[in-house]
Amino acid sequence: MNPGTWHGRLGVAVDLMVPDALSGSGGRRGARIPVHGNRVARRTTGLEAAVIDNSEHTVTGLADDDGRSFTIRVAGPAALLVAKTIKIDERLRQPERLSPKDSLDVLRLLQSVETNTLALQLTRLAEEPLCSETTRQAIRSLRSHGTSPAGPYATMAAQAAGPLADPDTIAATLAFLIEDLMLAVGSQCH
Repeated sequence: MNPGTWHGRLGVAVDLMVPDALSGSGGRRGARIPVHGNRVARRTTGLEAAVIDNSEHTVTGLADDDGRSFTIRVAGPAALLVAKTIKIDERLRQPERLSPKDSLDVLRLLQSVETNTLALQLTRLAEEPLCSETTRQAIRSLRSHGTSPAGPYATMAAQAAGPLADPDTIAATLAFLIEDLMLAVGSQCH
């Protein structure tokens, strides 16, 4: 059994994850949470930025007759970019685990958030003790693997876009947006 994987009554799987930096010592996969042990949640590198970059959002039921409403803290765009990039970076070393959809998610994030806004957040996260290491790792990965239309980020995004999108346009767009972000971040986050 995987630590942190839970199945609801309708069989929907939910993964409970804790940033590696807050997971306690010992163990490879299970987060060490006092009282709960090491099977309740999975330790995951890359989520540290979500502890810093988040805001409250109200989530409601999807059906018209569903009156449920919850106000929860949701990771911000920079934290999502760091988490997704760390996931891709780790899986570049394990190609059998790569998912092209992850790179398409990076493209969608970069398309939906102003470059300067994202650059300011990444720069701030790179200075936060809790998440500086993972943020800087994400920035290095984007610089190394994301700025070329022939690089792994761009080619995976093009694969994931499907038959309704031109793969060359998707690849070029993602490489351009990453390059633009890296220029905005500048040399302060190596």
